[in-house]
Amino acid sequence: MTLLGLAGVGDLILTCGSSLSRNYRLGYALGCGTAYDKAVADIGQVVEGVNTLRLVKEKADEVQIYMPLVSALYALMFDRQPVDSIIKQLMASDYTNDVDFGR
Repeated sequence: MTLLGLAGVGDLILTCGSSLSRNYRLGYALGCGTAYDKAVADIGQVVEGVNTLRLVKEKADEVQIYMPLVSALYALMFDRQPVDSIIKQLMASDYTNDVDFGR
């Protein structure tokens, strides 16, 4: 319920769209081609999404949940795969649905 309240939605909007957000700045830098280590050093503060991504990826792998965007971000940040390679992998996926309810 916290996420659905004003505080949660407001935080999500700012995290995704404000240049004051450390998560946004990291994502923007990575999207511009800045290396992960340099981007984090340039921000100079903890970027909460980094640890969240690591934990979500570990849990998804553990319980075998298909999370292509998490896997792609992890590959970009921690496996140092190039963005164009990651995009090609996402587009070539055998999955035809990104949401699977009722199985």
